[in-house]
Amino acid sequence: MKRLILFILFVCIICSSLFSQNNVQSNNHNNCFTESDSLPGTNLSDFTFDRNGILWIISLKFNHSSKTSPFSSNFSTTLFISKKVNNKYYTIKDNLEFGIKNIVFDNLNTLYILGDRQIMMLNNESKLESVFELTMEGGFNSIAFDNNNNIWVGGLQTGILMYDSNTWITYNTDNSSLPTNSSTSIFIDKNNIKWITLWEKKGILKIKNQQWTYFNENDSNLLNQNFWCATVDFDNNLWLGTGWQQSAVKIVEYSGNKWLINNPTNDDGKSITGTIRTLFTDYGGNIWSVSSLTKKRATVGSLLSKYDGNNWQNFEIEDANLIREIDIDKEGNIWILSKNRIIQVTE
Repeated sequence: MKRLILFILFVCIICSSLFSQNNVQSNNHNNCFTESDSLPGTNLSDFTFDRNGILWIISLKFNHSSKTSPFSSNFSTTLFISKKVNNKYYTIKDNLEFGIKNIVFDNLNTLYILGDRQIMMLNNESKLESVFELTMEGGFNSIAFDNNNNIWVGGLQTGILMYDSNTWITYNTDNSSLPTNSSTSIFIDKNNIKWITLWEKKGILKIKNQQWTYFNENDSNLLNQNFWCATVDFDNNLWLGTGWQQSAVKIVEYSGNKWLINNPTNDDGKSITGTIRTLFTDYGGNIWSVSSLTKKRATVGSLLSKYDGNNWQNFEIEDANLIREIDIDKEGNIWILSKNRIIQVTE
């Protein structure tokens, strides 16, 4: 009887040890949960890695007592900024009550927060400073830093804003050649060229030094569609993502003299219905895309795809039906944000 009890205890200890090790591996390397990792709030909003490879996370909680009526589904939210150091999470700022589009680090490793109508900076004392607040109509949706660490910001009805550490300059339809005051994304490549995707099917704006060049259906064979995102590969080819609701997703590649269509497909080789929301180039030169999938005008999920220069590869990731964000760490690993998890993509 004693031998049986000792054997059962031994098995329990081994199983407990294995279970603990598996949990640690899952939490520290592949997944981040708000519940298990003691992050404040009940949901993850955004994440990014700083220049030192430290993971930063925006989490939030819904204030259920703030409903305007018993039949309303709208709640105000409170946001928190946390970072992960040595597998522990530290909340840097809490109780933020403004909408956040995304967080990004500049070339000097300073954290910037792009809000709906304002830009905040986290200074060396971990205090938030207001960098810019929008006073006109519209709202921001993209922010980028050029090689001189100048800030470039765009959005709906905002024009294009640039900050050179001293002065804010606003380009709009009144004082520049911009055909619209609305843009969907800003991407700045390693050669300091600004690629801005314009709203209202106005095409693409390229800013190289002080020269502005437009690409649209009138002066090139560019598709007459709205473009949502851009990236540049190692050969300086421009990649653009488009698509909308019932139409097929399309990725347009520009080599400098002609436009090519290079679309990801599903596993059966058929077109994907939806919108390319994100394009991303990793350290190996692969192009990553996140497609927002639609069915009967409703979003039904996301598809993560990678192009290695020859073929597209689609990834099925457990519990990653809706991908909110994608980023790359210091070692070149790809991570995505889906629901309440940050997941490392493995092939």
